[in-house]
Order: sequence, then C-alpha cells, then structure tokens
Amino acid sequence: MDVWWTEPVTVLKGIGKKRAEAFERLEIHTLGDLLNYYPRTDSYIDFSHLKTIRELAVDGSQQIFRGELMNVTDRYSPRVRQYSVVLVRDDTGYAELYFFGAQRYYLRHLKPGMAVVVTGRVKPGRSAAKVVSEATITPQDEETDASSPGILPVYSLTESLTQQQLRTVVKQALALAAEKGLPETVPASLLQRYRFPDRLTALRNIHFPASAAAFREARRRLVYEELFLLQCGLMLNREHNYDGRSGVNHDRDGALVKQVLHNLPFQLTVAQKQAWQDISGDMEDVKPMNRLLQGDVGSGKT
Repeated sequence: MDVWWTEPVTVLKGIGKKRAEAFERLEIHTLGDLLNYYPRTDSYIDFSHLKTIRELAVDGSQQIFRGELMNVTDRYSPRVRQYSVVLVRDDTGYAELYFFGAQRYYLRHLKPGMAVVVTGRVKPGRSAAKVVSEATITPQDEETDASSPGILPVYSLTESLTQQQLRTVVKQALALAAEKGLPETVPASLLQRYRFPDRLTALRNIHFPASAAAFREARRRLVYEELFLLQCGLMLNREHNYDGRSGVNHDRDGALVKQVLHNLPFQLTVAQKQAWQDISGDMEDVKPMNRLLQGDVGSGKT
C-alpha cells in the first residue's frame, strides 16, 4: 500500500511554504499528522441546536448561538490581570464573551460588524447581557452558515490559520484517504467484538460528524485505538527486553535479604509480603524485571 500519509502537507492545495510553517507550529508536518489533529471535543458547531441569545439557558451548559460582533474591549483586574470582553448581539439580546490569557490571541482577526457563531457555557451576569465563558467564536462564512446542515469542527489554531482553512485541508486529506486507502490499526476481531467503525469512518466522524451518535462512536474507537497501540508498544518493548538479554539474578533468601527484613521495625502486611514475593521472584530470574508497584499513599510501598 502507498504510504501517502507520510507525505508533507505541502502536497495539498492551498499549503505553500509559509502556511506550512504555521502548520509546523501545531506539530503538523505530514498528512497523517493532519488527520490525527482532532478538533476540540467541546467546541463543535452543531446547527441543530442553534439558539437566539434570548433562548440561551443560564445554567452553565454548553450552547451555540450566532450574532453580530459589536466590539472587543481589553480590561484589567488585579486578580486575573488583562482580559478581553467581546460583545455580541442578535435581534433578541446581548451576550458578553470573556477571554483570558492565551485565549485573547484568537480575537485579533475579529472586527466589529462581523457575523459570528459562538459556542460556550452561559452563566448569569450583573448586567442584562448574558455571560459566556469557555467560549469559542468563529466568523460566519459559507461553511458556518446556519442554513448548512451538519456539525462542524472547531480546532485549536495558531497565527495566520483560520478554522475554514484547516477544515478545507482536512477535507482534502480525508478525500485522499478514501481514494488511496488507510491501513487498519485495530484487528478485525476487536472491531467486530466492540462494534467499532473502521478507521476511515472514525476519522471522518471525528472531524465532520454525521451526527452526535456518529461522533461518540468515532471518539470511542479512536480512544480505544490509542490505548491499544500504547499497550502493543509496551508489550513489544517487554519482549525486546526479554529476547536474548540476561540480567543478574539475586538470591531471594540470601543473608542480606534476611537481615534487612529482620531489621524492619514492623511486620510486613499480607499485601506487602505478596508484593515482595512477586518482586523477589522476578529478581531471582536472569531476565530483566519489568513490574509496576502500585498502591495508595501511605500503603507501605517504600
């Protein structure tokens, strides 16, 4: 199979040398990196749940609305130092969006009069305006038009990149995956047992979910894949350590061991004795030990 996913992102339309530098700041170098650069989990734009500002429930839940950006005001307080407040309105009311620290960087591209789509947690405020925290604000364009069906991703960005640009190149990469094929990383038996979607379907639905249910299934499969590959790597590393390598074996009942155990100012618990039996058994073997000793704070691991 062609390993097309190792090619640089510059093979995609719209990514030249300068834009590739912006992708590198996100640690995206190859097409595979791009496909594995997942959207922010809590910031998808789901137009089926679009509300007016008046309809927003002031209960701290994640919600979505659109409106016109009125202004961006920089403020200062001794506790949080500098922060920014964005005022957005629609025909039914006003909302104040609060941005702190590095979040304020993304406001550079916003201008008064812009139509925007906002997701965030709505909380009560001191004024008539509704307060939105943990907000994501996206300029409304042809992709974020509320008349368009579906769910759109929202990515973490860097300077000179926009949501629309990132969505466009991700779509190109997904089209290449469909055309050239994508290797499966999870055995077919496990896909069938846990009813996981195939890898291409999972990537499509993590970037551009067909539905909320499709997103959940894609995320479930990709989380499992990450843990599965991690476990495989650990097992391979363990096999490599065992393969043809000899360590130094120790006598579990030697004089020094007996003296140390005798000099302890306490008696070992049943669990400590079992842990010692397991560890000393490993140390008696010529193969390198690979064991994790786990226990609560104060349980006597040391």
